[in-house]
Amino acid sequence: MDEVLVIYYTIEMMKTLQHLHKAGIIHGDLKPDNWLVRNDPCEYWDNWGTGVQGGWNTKGILLIDYGKSVDMSLYAPGTRFTGGVGADTFT
Repeated sequence: MDEVLVIYYTIEMMKTLQHLHKAGIIHGDLKPDNWLVRNDPCEYWDNWGTGVQGGWNTKGILLIDYGKSVDMSLYAPGTRFTGGVGADTFT
């Protein structure tokens, strides 16, 4: 994979996590299997604007599997969590 593409996906992952944390959500199961790459077909190769069908709004990554996520608004400020997730293959 080209270095520029790796940087793009890394930035997209960080932006996703930043939005979740600003909303008070901890994902709880962050691993490679829970990221989907979006690369929908593009009809208009000369215009990848965000408002164009097949543009940048149809590219990027999605974080899935919120089954172990935590809504921090349900806990007192400063609450700390400990424990393991149990994904041995990614330990």
